[in-house]
Amino acid sequence: LCKKAFHVDCGNANECLLQFYGDYRAYCPDHRPLQRTRPKESGSTSCLICTCDMVSEPSPQVLVTPCCQHCFHRACLQAQASSAGSYFFKCCICNNNDAFQKEMLDHGICIPQQDASWEREQGAYQDLLYRYQKCDAERCRCPKGRETSLEESGDWEVITCSTCGSQGIHKACGNLSKEPLQRTNSWVCVQCRKTLSLRPGTAAVIPPISPLKRKGAAESTSSEPPITKVKETELPFPKKTEVLPVAATPCSGILPASGSPCPEIPPPSGSPGPKVSPPSSSPCPKILPMSGSLR
Repeated sequence: LCKKAFHVDCGNANECLLQFYGDYRAYCPDHRPLQRTRPKESGSTSCLICTCDMVSEPSPQVLVTPCCQHCFHRACLQAQASSAGSYFFKCCICNNNDAFQKEMLDHGICIPQQDASWEREQGAYQDLLYRYQKCDAERCRCPKGRETSLEESGDWEVITCSTCGSQGIHKACGNLSKEPLQRTNSWVCVQCRKTLSLRPGTAAVIPPISPLKRKGAAESTSSEPPITKVKETELPFPKKTEVLPVAATPCSGILPASGSPCPEIPPPSGSPGPKVSPPSSSPCPKILPMSGSLR
């Protein structure tokens, strides 16, 4: 173990590393831990706190953030930590808090457990206690002027805008109720009225939904496929064959030219069907007589 001893100020001036948390360890320049985080950009860069040029390389005077790999001066980071405190000290580029503070503590940045300096200033929130007390009516009727706000007098108490709070009006100038708990005491300034409502002479026209759009919306939400009507000419099967009337005279059953019996017309393929007679110009199928024998 190293047995070197040094003052705090002397160690900071001679590149020693002092940790201000946990066991409050101290490291001499020969045994101090080095940063393993490498910068995103190599070469010359600038510190975003002081905007001065610097070498983009980890060193006792330069620290690299673990969150976004940007380089800063150690003195600039220490000044930021002393001003922001532990509640507001974070990376000024990516706003990382946990990993950023842990890396800074490991490499010698002292982060005081206190509120930010701008939160501890005398009268820092004094402006929040100021209440707007001026009558902004076009014609103020108060005898003491617009700047007067008398809470004891019901007529000349200034009521601020319930929306923005940056303008006010006397109760008498705005025809408001004198009672302090009346709902009519609520007042909205002219600028907020223009923002929250439509201007005079205009109307909000909402386009109605046409039946076609409504039908399309209903069909799009339905899970059933649409029904398509097929024309009769597009059917895959043939039309039904017309059945011609049977000739008035009975058929002899024999073709006149060859003398052979008349052929029978077969039914359509795939399903039985009735026997269909040929046209009247050709012989018809044979018809059994009542006696059961051919003529």
